[in-house]
Amino acid sequence: MYKLTVTRGNKANTTVLPEFMLDHLNLKEGDTITIIPTANGYLLTSNSEEVEEQIKLGLEFMNDYNETFQELAE
Repeated sequence: MYKLTVTRGNKANTTVLPEFMLDHLNLKEGDTITIIPTANGYLLTSNSEEVEEQIKLGLEFMNDYNETFQELAE
């Protein structure tokens, strides 16, 4: 787990991702990060639109069948 500090900028609040996170996500200055709401918080990803859509559909599926998954886990 990593904690990042939010700081106030001129027009927006910002946070700085450590270099190892940028490397892991294959991000460089100017790239876009997609933030997807989940039941447990948010998912940050640098994936393509196709992968983002797959993740969104998968999360919707898991939310729709949450009770079923919980029963199966017992």
